Amino acid sequence: MNVTGPIVLVEDDEDDIFLITTALDELRLENSVKVFRNGHDALDYLQETNPTPVVIISDVNMPVMNGFELLDALLTHRGLGNTLPPFVFLTTSDPSAFQSAGMDSDRIAVFTKGYSYKEISETLLSILEYSKSGLK
Repeated sequence: MNVTGPIVLVEDDEDDIFLITTALDELRLENSVKVFRNGHDALDYLQETNPTPVVIISDVNMPVMNGFELLDALLTHRGLGNTLPPFVFLTTSDPSAFQSAGMDSDRIAVFTKGYSYKEISETLLSILEYSKSGLK
């Protein structure tokens, strides 16, 4: 797994962006954090960038291109298959809804967004540990 690439955050809510980036900054990671407010902008970046991101953390409901559409574009148009970096949906939705929607790949995970800074920090730690484990 790539450990030096950026963390890509795809999120349209300014409050969530602030909480997530602040929590990531406090972890003192060597990775940069690239923020995109919709899937289309993230897709443009991902199609042209090196190195490969450590993890892609995406909201589901966003304008222009939502998280599902971004994931579909990465899997089909880019033909990433097994080279897709860990892709994590960070959502307030019930994670079981994703399983029924076919989100069962070992490279795709769903984490529930916390409502407090502490919950978000703990969730981000779990996401980073999950991405480091290779998403077995």
